[in-house]
Amino acid sequence: MEWIKSTDNPRIKQVIRLKDRKYREQEKLFIIQGMREIELALSAGIKIQSTFFSPLFIEKHPHSSLLNPPHPIQGTSQRVFEKMCHGDYHQGILSVAHTPHFAFADLKNLEQALLLVLVEIEKPGNLGALVRSAAAAGASGVILCEPQTDPYNPLTIRNSIGTVFSLPLIRTSSQETLSFLRNNRIKILATSPHASTHYLDINMKSACAFVLGSEKNGLPVNWLEKADKQIVIPMHRTADSLNVAMTATVLLFEAKRQRMPSK
Repeated sequence: MEWIKSTDNPRIKQVIRLKDRKYREQEKLFIIQGMREIELALSAGIKIQSTFFSPLFIEKHPHSSLLNPPHPIQGTSQRVFEKMCHGDYHQGILSVAHTPHFAFADLKNLEQALLLVLVEIEKPGNLGALVRSAAAAGASGVILCEPQTDPYNPLTIRNSIGTVFSLPLIRTSSQETLSFLRNNRIKILATSPHASTHYLDINMKSACAFVLGSEKNGLPVNWLEKADKQIVIPMHRTADSLNVAMTATVLLFEAKRQRMPSK
C-alpha cells in the first residue's frame, strides 16, 4: 500500500469537506473517529465506504481487525490524518460512512414505546449526551424536530460514545411528530420549568414521549399547548433548572424504573 502524504489528494479533500454539515448532508456521508465508535457502527449495520489510518494506529494496534475490512482502507501520514479529523479524539483511525435514514416505521412495539422528542436542539455535544441517555435507558428511538444540528456531527458521535448507531434517530417536523404520536396514542409529556405536575406523579408504564426543547428557548408554545401533560422536575434552593441532557436522563430512567417488573 502506498501511503498518502498530501492533503491535495482528492480522497483526503473529500474527508476534510465532510467536517462541514452542508457537505455531509449533500453527500449523505459522515466521519466516524475512533476504534470503539467504528466497531459499534459496524455491529449496527452502518455501511462504511472507506477507512483511513495513521502510523500511530499501526504502532499501537498492528493486529486490529479494523485493518482488514471488506471495504477500501488507506494509510496516511500523521499530518494528513490529523487534517481529516475533528479534534484530537481519533486513536489514529477513522471511517467514512453512508448516512442512515430512519422513519417512523422503524419504531417498533409502539404500544410500549419510550420516545425522546427533541425540538430545535442546537448543540452537537448536548445531542450526543441526550442520545447516550436514551440508549442507556432502553428508549425506542429519538425524534429530532427541526434539528439545528446533525446527529452525525463528529462531536455528537463522540459524546454519545457511539450510541447514535444503536437506536433510530428520526429527523422530521413538529407537525408530523405530533400527528404520529396522536395517531398511535402515545402520551405526550412536555417538560417545562413552569409546569405544576411533578414528574413522579405521572404514570410512565404505557407508551409515552418526553418532549424537550433547546436550552436557549425551551419548548415552543404549540408543544406545550398540545401536550397531554406538562411536567416539571422540582429544583432545590438556588438551582432553577437542569440542563437538557440531565433532564432527559432523569425522566428516561424514571420511566425505566416504573417499567421494571415488580419483585
